[in-house]
Amino acid sequence: MHPNPYKENIKEELNTLIGVNESIYNSIVNISMQGELKEFNDAVPIGETHQLDFEIFKNSSDTNI
Repeated sequence: MHPNPYKENIKEELNTLIGVNESIYNSIVNISMQGELKEFNDAVPIGETHQLDFEIFKNSSDTNI
């Protein structure tokens, strides 16, 4: 059975979109950590990790977010 080029293209583009989504999310986090979340960022010890839900950014007053 031959691979379906359409389905293969869909898979490739989905992976591209996932990467773009991750890149945008990382940019939002980085901007926020220097702006609205700077105090939080400064208080977190180096090496400590946190999961930030996208909802945190939806109500941001920073127009760059």
